[in-house]
Amino acid sequence: MEVPVTPMNGQTNVELQSTLRWPSYPKAIRYVIYVWLYGQEKPEQPNRTEWRNTYWTTPTLLSNTKYSWQVEIDIGKNETIPSPKWSFETRKIADLTVETVVVQRVAFSGQSFVVQWTVRNIGSGITDISSWNDVVYYSFTDSLLDAKRLKQFTYVTLQNSNVGLLWIFVETGYHDYNKTNNERASDHRVDVKLTPPPDLQVDSIIIPGGTYSGTPLDVIYTVRNHGDGATIVDSWKDDIYWSKDNIYARYSPKRNFRNGKLVPDESYTVHLSVLVPRNIYGNYTIIVHSDSGNYVYEHGMDENNKNASKIIDVTLTPPPDLRIQELLTDKTFFVTGDTMVIQWTVINDGHKSPYALYWRDDVKLNSLDHSGRYFNIGQQSYNAKLNPYMSYNRSLTYTIPANILSGTYNVSVMTDYNNQVFEFHKEDNNVLSKEIKIKKSLSDLFEVISEAVFSGNPLELECLVGNRGAAIKSDQRWYRNIIISTTRSQYTNIVSQKSVQIGPLHTEHFSRTTSSLLIPKSVHGEVYLHCIVETNNIFEGREPSRLENNHKVITLFINRPPSPDLLVSAFKVSLKNSSSSQTLVSVTWSVQNTGNSMPFRSNWLDAVGISKQNHVHLSEMARHVEILNTFELLYGLEPSASTLCRKQLLFQKVYRNILHICYH
Repeated sequence: MEVPVTPMNGQTNVELQSTLRWPSYPKAIRYVIYVWLYGQEKPEQPNRTEWRNTYWTTPTLLSNTKYSWQVEIDIGKNETIPSPKWSFETRKIADLTVETVVVQRVAFSGQSFVVQWTVRNIGSGITDISSWNDVVYYSFTDSLLDAKRLKQFTYVTLQNSNVGLLWIFVETGYHDYNKTNNERASDHRVDVKLTPPPDLQVDSIIIPGGTYSGTPLDVIYTVRNHGDGATIVDSWKDDIYWSKDNIYARYSPKRNFRNGKLVPDESYTVHLSVLVPRNIYGNYTIIVHSDSGNYVYEHGMDENNKNASKIIDVTLTPPPDLRIQELLTDKTFFVTGDTMVIQWTVINDGHKSPYALYWRDDVKLNSLDHSGRYFNIGQQSYNAKLNPYMSYNRSLTYTIPANILSGTYNVSVMTDYNNQVFEFHKEDNNVLSKEIKIKKSLSDLFEVISEAVFSGNPLELECLVGNRGAAIKSDQRWYRNIIISTTRSQYTNIVSQKSVQIGPLHTEHFSRTTSSLLIPKSVHGEVYLHCIVETNNIFEGREPSRLENNHKVITLFINRPPSPDLLVSAFKVSLKNSSSSQTLVSVTWSVQNTGNSMPFRSNWLDAVGISKQNHVHLSEMARHVEILNTFELLYGLEPSASTLCRKQLLFQKVYRNILHICYH
């Protein structure tokens, strides 16, 4: 072991944290590593012992320093083999330190001051990057952990509330191996004093003594800076509110934006128009809140930014008054299924048009015999100005539902259903009702299936739909659904057919229909035939007694369709002549139809092949049988009939093994 693997003996510019490698020794039990400063005595204690590895990564060494190192090989029996003493020299690196941090002794809150600092490279090498960021922090404690980071700025901007003794910290952003000297605090604290704050107050609010609801009101107010300092910001907002009985409550806020700083004892006066809310009356005040968003720092003097005006008497402006003037229906007696036309007129009986330009009228059918039972008929909208004593007309068409009960009902119309229009105390005439009578008179459809159900393919089916109830009108419809299913459930269907039927269908009358359903060839045996009348509860209601006869089920038996069954009843092979290159054989076979029907086609192909196996399954024919020839047969083969076929085959190959002639 004369030379190391890495670093080479005498190598320079080695990394501070380097991996030492040495050659392996065959009989080594362990390796003992010593590292020490060049020129000094070898230490008694090793730096590291490695049992298997032939390398070791050192801790961080000193830069620009020469080291000696040696590996002792322990081969057992208290015998060691020392390597030569090798050496290497670490590279020169930079070591940046913050030498000084210079700040002023006094600063003021909300303002900025400059920070100066000096960073020196006390290392032996140059920096390996050309740029980095130093960071400035400030803290009211002597710990950098509590400091606020100011990024790479060379000045500190204090917050408005910062008051007290302040430390400044500077940290160099260059990352070197020695981080203990990368940060430094200022030599003294900065005494941050409070900047004299402003104090905004609303000095006066001028308004008239009385006004009307819904009208504009002239407001004049003055804001003055009563503080010892000017405002730092140059813009803020003032909010104006309505308040009931001088209690701070918000109604229709108005906002004014102020632009420009305000020095001590300086003021500004604002003239504006405030809209009086449309639905108020009585004693109110105007509240002005200066700097409502707290943009101006006043050091705890924000509570005096609001002021209230004198009391103003608000008189209610005469409101609009919507009223249902007339409500009409085409008649007063209806039966289920009838169409009812509802017409109504709405008039403005007030002295002012509504401020709202959109509202809805709602129509309901309320039972007078059963409290709380009602039907929603619909809504109509109005979206225009309605001056005093003007009116408008609306209408709806409604079909009396089948599930309604016989009795007395009110058709009720409510204008301005969602209270979009302010009418003060005149809301009680927004509803008008008209009494009508309704009689429940329902149709009752039922299914009748003809006794003569024809079997075969397709299946011809004749159905009768009768009506035991009220007559079905010409504009009403129902649905007839025919389903063939494997179970008594109509949902596991094999084939289905749905048709639309249109009235009229009078009481005790029948509607006769004939349907044709194509039965799939794969279906045979016992099946269920469903004949269903579907009305979607339009004119039969939801009464079970009327719906249970809408579904009729019968059982059908579908025979398997006749089919042929071709059988090879005889098969014989005889040799005609043979040579070295080819063989001629005669093949004779008989085909018999053992089925109960003729083949669907009058011609088909028979194939003759050769195989090494005596028995070949039909699914294995393609893999194990070599087809020699195919023959087209042109026979209409009746049930139980047979035909004899005789063909000659010429073998072009020489087969040396035992082979079997196959027919397919």
